[in-house]
Order: sequence, then C-alpha cells, then structure tokens
Amino acid sequence: MSESDKTPKPLDDLRTVLDELRVKLHLAGMDLRTGWNNLTPVFEEIEHKLATLGGQAAAEVSASLRKAGTALEKLARDLGKRAG
Repeated sequence: MSESDKTPKPLDDLRTVLDELRVKLHLAGMDLRTGWNNLTPVFEEIEHKLATLGGQAAAEVSASLRKAGTALEKLARDLGKRAG
C-alpha cells in the first residue's frame, strides 16, 4: 500500500488547494500574507494529528479539516476578489 493510499481524500484535496493558493499568493503579493500565515498552522496541526493517531485520525481531525476548509474558502474568495 503506497503512502498516498493511506492519506484521506479530504487531506489530499486540502493539500491540492493549498498548493494552488501558494502559487496565487506569490502572484498576488503581500496583502493576503496574514491570512496565509493564519492558515498554515491549522494544516500543520492536521498533518501532526494524522501522523500521531494513525487509523483513528479521521474522527479526531474532522473538526480541524472543517476549520481548515472554511479558512481556505475564505482565503480563496479574498484572493479571487484581488485577482479578479
């Protein structure tokens, strides 16, 4: 079983959005840096919990995933308004 098979789909989706936002943030400049800096620790917390909890991680991190998803959506909306 490969490492990617062990990663929950919501985390893969979150990682993809983070990567896309990272590129857009670079192009958008420093205006949105605060939002990014607030979001990064949330994602790191999720990864830490998954590594620590293993198979029980899904139940333990669901609230963190929702929190991160909400923050990502807001950041993406803010970025879209600036890039728009």
